[in-house]
Amino acid sequence: MTYPKLVSVRADTAYHLHLYYDNGEARLYDFTPNLSHPYYRALQNPAVFSQVSVIHGDLEWASGQDFCPFTLYEKSLPEENPAAVPCCQPTAVFGRFPPSS
Repeated sequence: MTYPKLVSVRADTAYHLHLYYDNGEARLYDFTPNLSHPYYRALQNPAVFSQVSVIHGDLEWASGQDFCPFTLYEKSLPEENPAAVPCCQPTAVFGRFPPSS
C-alpha cells in the first residue's frame, strides 16, 4: 500500500495528534495507549508531548522519540471538520498548513 506523506502535526492536551497529509487528508490519532510503554514515558508530560514535529515525513519529538508514520496513518481516524478544531488552525500547527497539493 502507498501512504500519503505526513506534512504537519499538532498535539493537543488530550494526547491526540492532529495529522495533515500531502493529499489533503486530516486525521486524528489517540496516542494515549502508547504512553505506558517505557520508550514513550517522557511524553506523559504534556509540555514534552507538545514538542512534536514532522521531520522528512516522520513524526519526532524534541526528547528523541519517534513513531512509525505508517502506523499513524493506519490507526488514525479521519477528522470530519479539522478547520473547526481550535488547536488545528493554521497558526497552531507545526510544518505547513494546509498541506500543499
